[in-house]
Order: sequence, then C-alpha cells, then structure tokens
Amino acid sequence: MSYRNVLLFLLSIAPSASPQGGPPPGGTPPGGSTTSVTYYATYKLDGGAAAQSNQTYTATATDTSAVWVSNSGALTLTNPTLTTSGNTSSQDNSSFYGLNAGLLVTSGSATVTGGSITTTGTGANGAFATGSGSSVSLSNVTIKGTYPIIVTQSGVSSPATALLKIAAN
Repeated sequence: MSYRNVLLFLLSIAPSASPQGGPPPGGTPPGGSTTSVTYYATYKLDGGAAAQSNQTYTATATDTSAVWVSNSGALTLTNPTLTTSGNTSSQDNSSFYGLNAGLLVTSGSATVTGGSITTTGTGANGAFATGSGSSVSLSNVTIKGTYPIIVTQSGVSSPATALLKIAAN
C-alpha cells in the first residue's frame, strides 16, 4: 500500500437559503425529497468542549459513526484511531448529510492531530462536516477507506482544512 501526502483546502461554502435540515446546496438530493436523518456514534460530544488523546473509537453497526460532534460542541483529538465497518442504509443520506462517516460534525467543530480514520463500510466518508458554522480540521491524519475524503456540505460556513496521508487501495 502506498501513501501520498495531500494538502487539501476546502473553501468556505456560503450558508444555504433554506434552514438547517432543508435541501442541501445544489438542490434536493436524488429521489426528490428531503429526509430526517438519525445519527448514531460510538462516541458523541453533545455540546461543550472535550479533548482526548490516544483513544480508539470503533463502530461496526449500520449507520454508525466512530465520533460525532453536535450541539455546537468543540472536540480536540490527538492521535486517535477511528475505525468503522458498518454499511449505510442510505447512500443519499451518506452523500448529502454525512450518515455513516468515520468522523461526523453536524454542529460545532472537530480538530484532529495525528492518528488515523479507517472506513470500510458502504457510504462511509472519512470525515464530514455539515450544518452552518461546522468545521473539521485534520493535521497529519491518515485516512483509509472506500471514500477516504473530507466533505463539507449543507450550508457549512467555516473552512475545512486538512493535511492528510491518504492510503491508495
């Protein structure tokens, strides 16, 4: 397996005209209707601030992220190991709302330095930020998986930056 260093800057995306939970930028997802998405995670930060080092977060169930930040939470992880293997129940919800992502931020921020994110299930993005003001910052993180990417969607107004080591399958 070979690795390559990638410096990735995702530019700010202006908030959408619709309220949070409405259609994502660019219109309604395939199928023609918006959906209420229910998220699950092995570790959830629901508001407040937390910092953790050298922890392992593993998710094996369908639609389950390893780590989820919500309710304006601010999470800092140093050298974590995030691993997910469950599949998504909806490719659309994974693509448009981050369902089943290894690291998911729906409201707030996550800063990760070092460590790895490995996703092997269908619809499992490496890292996903959604919701106005949400952000993900990754530095020297190895991301491996079918979709080893960082995604910002649905009215994110903060930039996401990353220095990644992406594994080529």
